[in-house]
Amino acid sequence: MVRSFVGGLELIVNLLKSKNKEVLASVCATMAKIAKDEENLAVITDHGVVPMLAKLTNTTDDKLCRYLAEAVARCCMWGSNRVSFGEAVAPLIRYLKSKDSSVHQTTAQALFQEPQQLHHHAREQSGQGPARYDRLHCRGPSGSSRWLCG
Repeated sequence: MVRSFVGGLELIVNLLKSKNKEVLASVCATMAKIAKDEENLAVITDHGVVPMLAKLTNTTDDKLCRYLAEAVARCCMWGSNRVSFGEAVAPLIRYLKSKDSSVHQTTAQALFQEPQQLHHHAREQSGQGPARYDRLHCRGPSGSSRWLCG
């Protein structure tokens, strides 16, 4: 899909620089939809979307949080994007304080993609220092289970 609209994609990516929360939420929702396709995800990654999304994570706007978390979750499924969102874990955790259940749902999906960074953040916040572990067991929103090597 995106391959035939590269010029339009550049315009959409540039909208991630907007100061308008409604525009940003709409662009994040669009990015989440585009990123459902692996080839599209590769293209938007090449356009620098990941660091732009990561910079937006310090928001408190529920609508933006919802769509931003969904975009982060989708983008984490490509290459090293998951690692690139490492610094976004702490702001994403704060999204769970929202009263909006749709924010909780998309945030859980994003955090599920970030198990190692989440584990490190939790240990640092609890004063236990850097995490040392052999394996971390995670259960996803669909009930799926996986082991991750540390």
